[in-house]
Amino acid sequence: MSDNNSEIKVMKLSKFQRKLILSIIAGIFIVLAALAGRETYVKLYEKKRPQPLSLEGWSLWGGITVIPEGNTITINGTINQAGCFTTFVNTTMKNKKIKLKITNAANSEFDNGAMIKITANEMEISIKPINIQPLIYDEYVPSWEREIEFIAPMNFDGKLGFVFTQAKLNNLQITLFYSE
Repeated sequence: MSDNNSEIKVMKLSKFQRKLILSIIAGIFIVLAALAGRETYVKLYEKKRPQPLSLEGWSLWGGITVIPEGNTITINGTINQAGCFTTFVNTTMKNKKIKLKITNAANSEFDNGAMIKITANEMEISIKPINIQPLIYDEYVPSWEREIEFIAPMNFDGKLGFVFTQAKLNNLQITLFYSE
């Protein structure tokens, strides 16, 4: 009989302990799930977060000056038509999203609001942004836009260029990023 009494006592305590233990286990699972979810989120965020696209070796034409610094270029000049290009963009950018962040555009003047045309490859293909429509003259991004996104062509050969027409560029800054 003593065994039955002790079992009953254990069962009565077990109900309380069971609730306590279940609460603790549930708390542990919640913490583990949050940590696992955070790790997955961080990995996804790191993959999707835009990465700086370092640019070097700018060639200029049409009377502008370019000051490169990391993934940002600063452009100055009063021009009819001018541009700059680099052939040093990594060709692994094929089919990746490239984002231009434009700052200081309000200090510049653009004829008819035509700010910038983006070109790619040795053939200087005009690249149309995926986030901006319509374009001015069917090629130029309007001067009020501050973020431009485009997909590098599948046959990207490392040449990326910017063309400006009838503008007074005053410390126009373009910062480049890419994402998967």
